[in-house]
This record gives sequence, C-alpha cells and structure tokens, in this order.
Amino acid sequence: SRADEAAAEVEGAHAASHAALEEHRALRDGAVSASTQATAEIDDELFLRFRAVRAELGAAEAEAEAATQRMEGLFQEKKIATQEASECSEDAKRWRAAAAEAEEREAEWAPGKEPEVAPTFEKLQKAILAGEKATAEPRPQECWQRHESAVERMKAAHGKVLNLDEGLRALSQSMPTQLQAVEACKKRAAELEAQVLLVRQSRAAVLGIWDQAIALDRSCGVGLRGLEGLLGEAHGSLEDERTRRCAMRRAIRELV
Repeated sequence: SRADEAAAEVEGAHAASHAALEEHRALRDGAVSASTQATAEIDDELFLRFRAVRAELGAAEAEAEAATQRMEGLFQEKKIATQEASECSEDAKRWRAAAAEAEEREAEWAPGKEPEVAPTFEKLQKAILAGEKATAEPRPQECWQRHESAVERMKAAHGKVLNLDEGLRALSQSMPTQLQAVEACKKRAAELEAQVLLVRQSRAAVLGIWDQAIALDRSCGVGLRGLEGLLGEAHGSLEDERTRRCAMRRAIRELV
C-alpha cells in the first residue's frame, strides 16, 4: 500500500541521513588530525633547523669574541714588550756612554796606578739612571758587561714584539672571515625565524578555520538530529496509520 511505501521511504531516509552524519564526522576528525600532524611536523623541522642555526651562531659569536679578546691581549703584551725594549735601549745607551767615559778616564791614569774602587752595581746603576754623578766611577769592563746585558734584553724584547706582531697579523687576517660567518649565521637565523613565524601564523589560521567548520558542523548536527527526530515522528505516525488500517481491514472482513 501507499502507507507501507511511505514508511519504507521514511526508514530509508532516516538510515541514509544517519550514515551520512557519521561519515561526515569521521571525515572531519580525520582531516583535523592530518592537518594538525602536518603542521606539527613542519613546526618541528623548522624548529630543529632554527635551533641548529642558533647554536652555530652562538659558536661563531663565541669564536669571534675569543679572537677579539686574544687580539686585545696581544696588543697589551706588545705595548709592554715595546716599552721594555725602549727602556733596555735607553739603558744600553747610558752604559755605552758610561763605558766610553770610563775608558777616557783610565787612559789619563799614570801607568801602574790603580784606579779608584768602584761602588756596588746597585748604587752605580741608581746614580746613572738618576743622571747623578757616582761617588766612584765604574770600570770600563763592568760598563760594557752591563751594556751587553741591556742589549740582550733589548733583543729579546724586540723578538717578542715581532712574535706578537705575527700573532696580531694572523688574527687580523682571520677576523674578517669570522665576522662574515657570524653575519651569515645571523641572516640564516633571521630567515628561519621568519619562516617559523609564518608557519605558526598559518597553522593558527588553519586551526581557526577548523574551529569555524566544527562550529558549523555542530550546528548542522543539531539540524540533522532535529530532522532525524522529525523523520522518527513521521515513521511513528505511519506505523500508527498502518496499524489502524490493518484493524479496519480486519473489521471489514469480519462484517462481510
């Protein structure tokens, strides 16, 4: 009968709507999971690359800072060595002049006459450095010994200055490369940081869209559940109508 056909159609529509709703929910949940996992993997990869570049930048900056400190230390050592060389040079000049004066003095002494006893070296050196006349003049041999000692110390100081200059030259040649490495790391770090920011902004936008889709899905779900309820009521009404008609048929058959 027509009522039976209508009831069957209602039952079919009800089953189809329920299946469609379940399929929609499964697809939505799968898409949300896949989107979240994909963006998370992108975030992880970029973060690892960014962290590696930041570590490389830190190492490059530390190396450049260490080179700068070494250069400053070498400058200070060179300054001290240069001053020492200058002082030794002046000391050698004084002792050379003192030796010449002592030789002139001894040349004036009578043959066989013993020269005056020289004072201690400390007393003599103090008088010479102060520019004062010593109470007893030094012997030429002692002056030349002190001159040679000053010259040796001056040569050692000059050698140290040359070594320090070589170290400073090597650092000066490597410093531009180190600074370029620092700048290159800074540039890569800034680029990756910008990429990470863009991905995170994109992820936030995607999640916002999914929030809207889920909200809409919930609204549609409410509508579908309402429709499902209406279909259920219609199905119940048709069942009642079918029962009533069957009862009428039985009553008619009994009358006949």
